[in-house]
Amino acid sequence: MREVRYASSGGANIAYRVVGEGPQDVMLVPLWFSNLDLLPEFPSIANGVRGFSSFGRVITWDRRGAGLSDRGVGPATLQQGVADLIAVLDAAGVEKTALFGFNESSMLAVLAAVKHPERISKVILYGSYATTVRKDDYPWAPSAEEREQEVELLVGGWGSYQMGQLFMAGGDERAVQWAMRWMRNSVSKDMLRGTYEMLSEADVRADLPRITVPTLVMYRTGDLNVPVQNSRYIASKIPGARYVEFCGSEHVPFLGDWDTIAGEIEEFLTGHRKPRGNERAMEDAS
Repeated sequence: MREVRYASSGGANIAYRVVGEGPQDVMLVPLWFSNLDLLPEFPSIANGVRGFSSFGRVITWDRRGAGLSDRGVGPATLQQGVADLIAVLDAAGVEKTALFGFNESSMLAVLAAVKHPERISKVILYGSYATTVRKDDYPWAPSAEEREQEVELLVGGWGSYQMGQLFMAGGDERAVQWAMRWMRNSVSKDMLRGTYEMLSEADVRADLPRITVPTLVMYRTGDLNVPVQNSRYIASKIPGARYVEFCGSEHVPFLGDWDTIAGEIEEFLTGHRKPRGNERAMEDAS
């Protein structure tokens, strides 16, 4: 892997890495807790990144306040996150890229595509949601009170075995142990409450119809962390979005049957897919 470099954005140093070669640039939009140094230490995730790099350059980075980026400047709002994302593209010399968003990082990908369509070629959203607190047209999200209870549990158990199991739902023991290290080395506990408060205000529902670039929305039907209504809602609001559901219960995309998901992504980005022996039949709900 290439060395970690830093982009300057609003007084913060944002760590990023670029790997691979090829015509199609892809940015993996990070979760609010991440660590570039730990990404290659978990085989499934390392294989996933290599899969992207087989047909283009892959840009990975840490959000401000997390991982190798400056820690004392967060938590960042989604708007600040978009500015950091663009700063990374500028520093890496990337004119235009596809975005891959996962879980809450999908909200950052959506906002970036709306604000900077000239820099974003395509958007891929996996296991995503559009807001974190219940709204009239979003009744499956937790209420404010329920979310506060969830936050208390997450803050109290950050980096614990229980939280590792929650994050790596569907993963094995090795995955859980890695997730515990991932949490502890991504964000310190003193950042947690402020970050969750920021996320409780995050809401891109109104931005979804404003996306003008081709978009692929994906979801595993047995996902143990994110209800299916989230992805179906998102896909229904984005003009022309392709929506695909897969079998499986793993929340992290690189776990389980990654070959099928990777094939769908490759076809979406390049127009074709290489044969993969482990692909399973998928349910296409588009």
